[in-house]
Amino acid sequence: MIDDKKREMLDQLAAQAMNALMLRHGTRIDNDRLAEKAYEVAAAMIEQRTRIHEEAKRTVAAQQHNAAELAAVAARQPATE
Repeated sequence: MIDDKKREMLDQLAAQAMNALMLRHGTRIDNDRLAEKAYEVAAAMIEQRTRIHEEAKRTVAAQQHNAAELAAVAARQPATE
């Protein structure tokens, strides 16, 4: 089930996609088909957004892990004057 925030985002993206499709195709496309395509584009954008955010989370986690390992190695090094 899509929460309200995602539903609102989907609607906003679909509206923007519909505007772009109308600019591209004008009135040559059936309204139902136009709306269907707009929501397809919006859903694809949200799916891509999810993938990008998940990748960013993995990258941050890896960076934090590497920083912790470097700090542990540095802590084991003898102090130098």
